[in-house]
Amino acid sequence: MQHVCQSFEPDSGSLGTINMCLAKRTRSITRIMESLATSLAFAILLLPAGCGTTSAEGETDAASKGRAPNPPAAVRVEIVRKEMVAPKIIVIGTLRASRVSIVASASDGVVDQLGENSLVKADGKRIEKGDFVAAGSVLSVLRMKSSELEIKEQTSILAEREAEFLEVSSPRSEDVKEARARLQAAEAILKMADRRAKEQRLLLKNSAVGESVVRDSEDQLLEATQNHAAAFAAFERISAGAREETRLQAKARRDAQDSHVEYLKEEQNKRTTRAPFDGIVTEIHAELGQWLAKGSPVVTLVDMNSVEVEVQVDQNLIGQIQPGGSVQIAVRGVPCPGVPDGRWAGTVRAIVPKSEWESGSRSFPVIVQFVDVMPGEEKSQIEYMLREGMMAEVEFAGTPVDALLVPKDSLVRSDKKLLIYAINPPIEGQPLSVRQLVVTTGVSQAGWIEVKCDGLQAGDQVVSYAGERLRAFAQVVIQPNVDDSSTAPPQAEK
Repeated sequence: MQHVCQSFEPDSGSLGTINMCLAKRTRSITRIMESLATSLAFAILLLPAGCGTTSAEGETDAASKGRAPNPPAAVRVEIVRKEMVAPKIIVIGTLRASRVSIVASASDGVVDQLGENSLVKADGKRIEKGDFVAAGSVLSVLRMKSSELEIKEQTSILAEREAEFLEVSSPRSEDVKEARARLQAAEAILKMADRRAKEQRLLLKNSAVGESVVRDSEDQLLEATQNHAAAFAAFERISAGAREETRLQAKARRDAQDSHVEYLKEEQNKRTTRAPFDGIVTEIHAELGQWLAKGSPVVTLVDMNSVEVEVQVDQNLIGQIQPGGSVQIAVRGVPCPGVPDGRWAGTVRAIVPKSEWESGSRSFPVIVQFVDVMPGEEKSQIEYMLREGMMAEVEFAGTPVDALLVPKDSLVRSDKKLLIYAINPPIEGQPLSVRQLVVTTGVSQAGWIEVKCDGLQAGDQVVSYAGERLRAFAQVVIQPNVDDSSTAPPQAEK
C-alpha cells in the first residue's frame, strides 16, 4: 500500500498534517509485518504432515536418528485349534406346493353345475378360493341330456345284439323236441315199412301175392329209410345250434355295440370334472352357463400337504449335499408344532445337475421336501400351516472336516485380502513380534472360522484384538483376555 505526502514548506500551520502522514505510514508497515508472521506460522504447522514416516519405517528412522522407537502394541491373542467340524450350509428359499394342477374339462359343453352339489359346502355356501377339496370331489358338470339320450338308444341296440347272439348260441328246446319227435316218427314208419316188405316177400314165395305188390312194399321201405335219414340229420342240426360262422358274426356285432356303449359312458364321465388329489382351490376359472371347450380350465388346485423348497447352493458347497439327506427348515412365523426350536424336518429330494451358467450363475438348484403338519381331524376343515410363497431358511448338515480354527475377530481385511497376525516364537531378550499371513476361510460358527494358509498350525497364537493396527514384524505386548474361558467351537456353518 502506497501513501503519498505532498511536499510543502513547513510553517506553523502545517505541523499537524505532517504528524498525520507519519502515523498512516506506520500503521501500514505494522499490518504487513503481521501478515508475514501469520504465513510463516502456518507453513511451520504443515511441515510435519509431509515429512512423517509409517510406524514400521518410523522405528527404523527413529533408531537411525537416535530417537526412541514406538512402544509395542497391546494385543490380545487366542490359541489356534484343529478339530473335526461338521459344516452347516444355510441358504434361503421359497416355499412352493409340490403339486399344482390347472384342472381342465375333458369334454365340450355348457356348465350345468360347479362342484359337488353346485359347488357348495355343507353349510350351503359356495366354495371359493382357498377352500379345501378332497380327491374325487366333483368340480364341474356339463349338460348331460344329449349324452343320456344317446346312451339310452345305444343300450337298446346292445340288447338287440345280445338277443341275436343268444339265439344262435344255443337251440331252442321246442325246436329240439320237434326234431326229436319227427325222428321218432320216421323210425316208426321205417320199422313198419321194413316189416311189410318182409311179409310181402314171404307171401310171394307162397304165390299169395304178385311181384308188383312186393316191389311196392320195397319202394315204401326205401322211402321210409330216406325220411328217417332226413329226420335224423334235422335233429342233429337243430340240437347243435347255428353254424360256428353265424355265432362268431353275432358275437362280433354284440361286442362292438357293447364297446360303443362303454365309449359313450366314458365320454359322459368326461363331462364331469373331478379333483385329482386333495388340495386347496386357488383359482376358479369357470361359471354356470359358460361354454367350456375341451381343455378349458375349471379350477387351479394346489397340494400343500407335501411342500417343497428350492434353494440355490454354490458349487463350492454342493459336494456337501447328498440326495436323501436330512435338513432343518425354519419358516418365520410358522414354527413346527411340538418341536422346541420350531424347525421343520425335511429331506433332500433332488439336486438339479445344471446351473444357470449362461447368466453367470454357478449355483445349483436343490429341491428340499417335507410334510406339513395339518391340525384338525376333518379334511374339509384343514387349514394348512405352510403356504406357498413363504420364505424359508434351509440348513444342511455337511460332511465333517478336519479344520484349523481361529477367532473371527482375528481376520483383517486389506487390499482385497484376508490377513491374520500370528505371534512369532519368542527370542530371549527381545520383545514379541508378529508375522503377517494371507488366509482363505472355510466353515464357521459361534465366533470361530476355518482358515487355510501356510505357516500356521494348531497351538500357535493369533492376534484376536487390535490386529488392524499392526504391520508385519510389529512388536506387541500380550494383554490378558477379558474372558479367558475357552470352549470348543460347535458345528460350523458356511
